[in-house]
Amino acid sequence: MPIRNQSFRRLTRKRRTLSAWIFSSTGGKDRFYGVANELGALVETVSGNGLKLQTIANRGVKVYPGGFSDTFTVDHWRCRFVSDNGEGNEVTHRQIIALLERFNVHGLDVIKTENLTISMARRATRRRLRKPTNFSLSVC
Repeated sequence: MPIRNQSFRRLTRKRRTLSAWIFSSTGGKDRFYGVANELGALVETVSGNGLKLQTIANRGVKVYPGGFSDTFTVDHWRCRFVSDNGEGNEVTHRQIIALLERFNVHGLDVIKTENLTISMARRATRRRLRKPTNFSLSVC
């Protein structure tokens, strides 16, 4: 007969999504090749439904807003969207799906998405959940 440890506690995790990165490509059309301000203006119109564009990066360099006009760019753009209520507030999966649909409507090619999540570990007992014990950030 197996021995059961009555004091066993398992960790439960609740994840909150804080921001979404949408990776876009111009698809070789030279539509926005080297012109970050034009792409930025279009992506600003795609924002909505509780999400706003925070920044656009190309090859790890911020190019919109306030990027240098002479930065060498390629056709791989990373757009970071955060909550309208400010950075650090939760973004839902429905908001991200609606954002991807708006990218499609405007003819912007989405090649990858990444979410910044925070994981709050809680110790679960039979009677109650205790306060969060540790926090960790992860990119999914």
